[in-house]
This record gives sequence, structure tokens and C-alpha cells, in this order.
Amino acid sequence: GAACVCGAAVVFSFAALFVKLIGSAIPVFQIVAFRSVVSFTICLVYARAAGLKPLFGRRANFRFLISRGLFGAAAMTTYYFSIKMLPLADAVTLFFLNPAITAVAAWAIMNEPLGFRGISGVLISLCGLILLTRPPLLFGHQDDYTTAGSASAAAGGDKQRLFGSMFGLLSAVLSAGAFISIRYIGKSEPALVVSVYFHVCAAASSIVPLAAGLPAPAVWPTGVGWALLLGVACCSFWGQILIGRGFQLMNAARASAINLTQVGAVAAYSREWLHVLCLMRTG
Repeated sequence: GAACVCGAAVVFSFAALFVKLIGSAIPVFQIVAFRSVVSFTICLVYARAAGLKPLFGRRANFRFLISRGLFGAAAMTTYYFSIKMLPLADAVTLFFLNPAITAVAAWAIMNEPLGFRGISGVLISLCGLILLTRPPLLFGHQDDYTTAGSASAAAGGDKQRLFGSMFGLLSAVLSAGAFISIRYIGKSEPALVVSVYFHVCAAASSIVPLAAGLPAPAVWPTGVGWALLLGVACCSFWGQILIGRGFQLMNAARASAINLTQVGAVAAYSREWLHVLCLMRTG
């Protein structure tokens, strides 16, 4: 279980890096739709080769499978919006408040133990949230996204940070819902079946706004854009398989805590690789 969650953390950290590198070149819903359709296609091929039936699981588990898919799809979309609006490390750190939220939810809903360490972790996470989002009531206005002396630009930067932080926090809450759903499913379904619902729900929820051109119309990617999209899709397939299996084998609080290793990986990308890769992409 721990190995699966650690593997998923590494894979998802690469997906976050690829999304950040895509930047504003490709709309979020186009990224979600492409990732989901490609990942679902891989699931179909894999299931056929392995002789897995039924692909959509047992009827008794349908409500938890669909809730896993809906929560996961919404979490992924809001997470991608957060990545586009915030520095990569900030977006990932906000998203990974989900271990604290998952621990509290699992304690309240499933009676999984929380204990002193769990409570301490929740309180520390809340302190980290305050330091990261820097609410103006406590810290005053920030101009991280702007040049000094530009009041209008500073206001725009504050607004971008606010919305990015809201998307990041919402993605953490939604992902906790997905993890709780996986815990309810338990070992009664293969990890592939659990991931199928995620990809189907994500594709269905992204196609309509993408077709309507909201918030931006679809574009034809460049060669680098296609490569990054394929990277996101492949990471999605393997990451969902690994994270689903990990949460089936471990309690929700412990599994989500181990998944925090993704924060360290993304921090390393932000300091080293991201700047270099952006230079390569632009010139």
C-alpha cells in the first residue's frame, strides 16, 4: 500500500509539472478532456488484455464508484486552475491540505482513528494554509505577481492569488471526498475499475464547457504541447491505478499523509527543472 501511494505521488508530481509548463497555451478543460479520453482508452486496452469484467464494476458499488469519479474529476479540474494561477509549489501545497481534511472526514464518517498526532497534523496544516494564502486581514496586500508601485497591477495580483488559493483549497476538499469513496469501495473492485469512473466523469464534465468555449476555446497544440498533454495523460493513468490501490490497502489518513511526498518532489521541480524547461520551451 505504501509503495503504491509513494509511486503515485511521484507520477502525479510529473503531471503537475507538465500542466504548469503548458501554462495558458491550452485551456484547462482541454487538458482535462484530453487526459481523460486517453487514459480511458488505455484502461479499455488494459482491461481487454487482462480479461477484466465487468469494466464498470458491480452494481452494489455503483454509488461509491460514481462519487469517486465525480469528486475526483472536480478535484482535478480545480487543481489545474490553481496550478495555472499560482506558483507550482503553492498550488501543490494547497492541494495537499487533503491529508488533514481526509483524516478528519475519515474520523467523522468512517470512525477511523485520528489520535493526538492526527489532531496535531490538522492544526499544523491550518497554520500552513494561513502562511501560504496570506489573508490581507493578517498580512496586508501582497504584490508577488506585480512590479512595485503599480496599485492596479497589485490588485490584480491579489485577485489572482485569491482565486488560485480558493481553487487549491476546493481541490483539497474534493479530493478528500474521492479518497473516502475509495475507502468505502475497499478491495471489492480492482483499482482499474475505480480509475475508469474517474476518467469517464472527468471527460463528461469537461467536454460541455470546452465545446462552449468556456472559459476559453480549444486550440491546436504545438509539438511541445502535444508531448506535454501525452505526458499528463500517461501520468494520469498510472497515478490513478497506484493511488486507488494504495487507498484500498491502507486507511485514508495514513495513505493521504504518505501522498504528501509529492510536495517535496514538486518543490524540487520548482527550484531546478521548471526554470530550465521554460527557457527551453521559449527559446
